Amino acid sequence: MKNQYYIRELTEDETDKLNRSLLQVWEITNSYWYPLKEISRHDVIAFDADAFESTFGFEKLREILKDTKEIYEIKEWKDKGNIVEFDSLEPQYDGEGEGFWFTKDMKWIIYCSHEDSITFGGESIIQIIKENWKECDKYIW
Repeated sequence: MKNQYYIRELTEDETDKLNRSLLQVWEITNSYWYPLKEISRHDVIAFDADAFESTFGFEKLREILKDTKEIYEIKEWKDKGNIVEFDSLEPQYDGEGEGFWFTKDMKWIIYCSHEDSITFGGESIIQIIKENWKECDKYIW
């Protein structure tokens, strides 16, 4: 794994545009999201974050997302988002606010909350996780 986690910080304008898209596509208001907040989308699933990390893991997550070019990160309490170095991707709550990781086209999204949940949104990512984590139903949040 590389030592660098971020490729670059986004500008406030870039972050604002992404936040508007997150609201439009995923109903995200830069704070709580599913399962802590009800949404109308049905292509979401939440797991216990500790169980996800210990029984599936970030290395396996990077493996199934290997075709991803850029991953964006936006945190609840930060004015600017970042582009994440893919080989360092480890989406988790770190005390800096609720976190969102997603691709620019927003076909999928990952959300980590302070309540030890990790949520995946988007049919494609959910299907890949279920195919590669057979016991995932035991860890639904």
